[in-house]
Amino acid sequence: LYEQQDKWAYKDDYIERLKKYAERAGMGEKRTEACLRNKELKDAIIKDIKESQEKFGVSRTPTFVFIAPKKEPVILEGPQPYDVFRELVKKNVENPSELYRFEKYEFRE
Repeated sequence: LYEQQDKWAYKDDYIERLKKYAERAGMGEKRTEACLRNKELKDAIIKDIKESQEKFGVSRTPTFVFIAPKKEPVILEGPQPYDVFRELVKKNVENPSELYRFEKYEFRE
């Protein structure tokens, strides 16, 4: 999705292209449509984008902000292999259960 972003995200038919990616990922048409219509989700994403830009200087996708307890945030831009995240956790977190929990957005049909 991110590797191909320049080929779909800035096109006039970006919604249709995004739907095709969602279908290939197994999301299903009803769930995809529900996600696209979900104003609460859209507002939350826009809020997160603005906060990330202001707080961490995020300017591209994907950007990962790794926040470990009592440590400075680590900002990773661009796609990253799994090993990068594993090493971050090993180096920065004594007890992995201390990691911040991520919010889960629900897609309602």
